[in-house]
Amino acid sequence: MEDAQSPDPDDIAYLAGLSDADFAALVFANVAPTAPEKIWLALCDTELVWRSSHVLREKAIELRDALTDGTAGPDDAALRKLLDWRLRQVRQARKAYAELVRQPREGHNRAVIRALAVGINNHRAACVAEKLEPEPHDNDLWALLEDLRIAEEPGNPGVSLLDMVRGPWAQVAA
Repeated sequence: MEDAQSPDPDDIAYLAGLSDADFAALVFANVAPTAPEKIWLALCDTELVWRSSHVLREKAIELRDALTDGTAGPDDAALRKLLDWRLRQVRQARKAYAELVRQPREGHNRAVIRALAVGINNHRAACVAEKLEPEPHDNDLWALLEDLRIAEEPGNPGVSLLDMVRGPWAQVAA
């Protein structure tokens, strides 16, 4: 690899293609607070953040073990502090990325749950309209509408799918 500090931080594809050794060299050559901010923005990019995290964690574990068993060098404690600082930075980027991925997935899952609940409720309504005696599997399926709940926030017991189908989702069922 060219000088570990010189790759173009805007070329994420190039950085992603680095060998493990070259990538680790890039990370460690730029671990100090004086490293160019653009390098760390690149290392925290969605394409690289997990790899950056892995490299930093591996070295942090290695240093922790060396500090514990007394084999650490004179600069290892300071390097461990730098790694911890960079790990916090990378952890924040990972959380932001996870949130970015979670939101659309959550919306999609909510739409699928809605369609499923409406479909189950329509099946129940059709059976009632035709005066069909429900079979045990029908009752099991319909019971899920009451058993499954959607919580708007953590700790909230939420509202049953049946209540949602009868209320806010009623226009979809028609």
